[in-house]
Amino acid sequence: MPPIRLEQIWIAPTAKAPPCSVAAAEIEAHCGIVGDRYHTGIGSFSRFATRGRPITLISYEALIRIHKHLALDLLSAGLHRRNLVISGCNAEDFGELMSRTFRIGGVVFSGQGTAHPCRFLEKVAPPGSFDALRHCGGMRADVSEGGRIQCGDIVQPEGPLRTLP
Repeated sequence: MPPIRLEQIWIAPTAKAPPCSVAAAEIEAHCGIVGDRYHTGIGSFSRFATRGRPITLISYEALIRIHKHLALDLLSAGLHRRNLVISGCNAEDFGELMSRTFRIGGVVFSGQGTAHPCRFLEKVAPPGSFDALRHCGGMRADVSEGGRIQCGDIVQPEGPLRTLP
């Protein structure tokens, strides 16, 4: 099996701002990516005190399938609105990451569950994007140990599987 790899990093400085692609990023424990809306607490969902707001991840392969079957390009401009795009994992691998601790570069994450798409997608992405991401919208994660990540880093599962809250 090929390694699971970090392909893209996306940040948006404010709620509803277009995402920007970066090659590397600093991530602070329990806060998220420096420069992103959720790091500064001004993301659309920052007001909700639920776990897993700092970081969201999505599968590169899921985005490619959406592009191929529905002709929706959510990948090139970050229209998926997720922070990290990872490749090399099937749905089972992706689901397993949601239920464990994992490392990317120098950062330790704790998977927190599914990241359902929000209706804001209907305003910024092509029609049909919300429905396309409904069952493959990615996952939410908390940051246990901060550090630096960069595109190309390997995603390394750590620790035992656990039951999600």
